[in-house]
Amino acid sequence: DDLCAPLMLQRATLVPLDQIFVVGDDLAGTERFDDLERAPVTLPLVESTELAVLLYTSGTTAKPKGVMHSHATLRRQNANYLTHLGTAVYAQTLIAVPLCHIAGFSFLLLPATEAGATVTILRRFDPATMLRTIGENRITYTGLLPALINALVNCPDAQSYDMSSLEAFMSGGDCLPLDVQ
Repeated sequence: DDLCAPLMLQRATLVPLDQIFVVGDDLAGTERFDDLERAPVTLPLVESTELAVLLYTSGTTAKPKGVMHSHATLRRQNANYLTHLGTAVYAQTLIAVPLCHIAGFSFLLLPATEAGATVTILRRFDPATMLRTIGENRITYTGLLPALINALVNCPDAQSYDMSSLEAFMSGGDCLPLDVQ
């Protein structure tokens, strides 16, 4: 409830926001995510140049800024990722970064969805949990920001985890130091 309360207060100003789907407990004014599987949803027709999502920068060098992404921009990014990496790489995708960040949303979730992949989402980044999940779920693709990659590499016993299924690992958002590579 606490996470959705601000959204519910602003709902009337978010035009045209017709439906809000939530996972888990029922929340007044929303619909259950599971209902999407039971009944077809009619999606609105939108122009490719229309705003699809507003994602914020991390604010590491200045205040966070909202970056507008159109449907066309996101489609081009997907096409680039899928062309260069191939759809098979996404077969088992692991997301351990927030979906409200371009890394989680655009270079992990969207192409994996288009590729028809199985997506595993961790609630929060934890190096040991991520390493264990890669082996247990036979993850083929994932990615992190450089600071998190550093934590992953320096996780105790990192060498002992099975990473043999991993075909691609994306880094973005900052430079990845050579010693971490």
